[in-house]
Amino acid sequence: MKDKKKINRNPFNEKLIHRYYFESLYLENLTYKQKLVPSNLKSKISKLNLIIPEDTVLFSGYRSDFTIYFKGDNDGIPVEIKWSSKEFKKSNQINALKNKNGF
Repeated sequence: MKDKKKINRNPFNEKLIHRYYFESLYLENLTYKQKLVPSNLKSKISKLNLIIPEDTVLFSGYRSDFTIYFKGDNDGIPVEIKWSSKEFKKSNQINALKNKNGF
């Protein structure tokens, strides 16, 4: 039985998927954008107002990969982007997303 081939992600800095996500939310069509957010935000994605990379305003001592703001909402939604969910371990990130309904 052959071993699964592992992908070496070291050459691909996490910033690559950050850039993809950022550009996709701004430039893609509505149907595609809806695939990039959780189901509770699909109806709001057409009201996307602003995306701030590495925003420190919402939390002291924590910087989310992105904070998404929608028209008509004062509160931003923090977003963490990872290559794999196994990399999502830091308690400050987990708590921040829980407290602000992030993803």
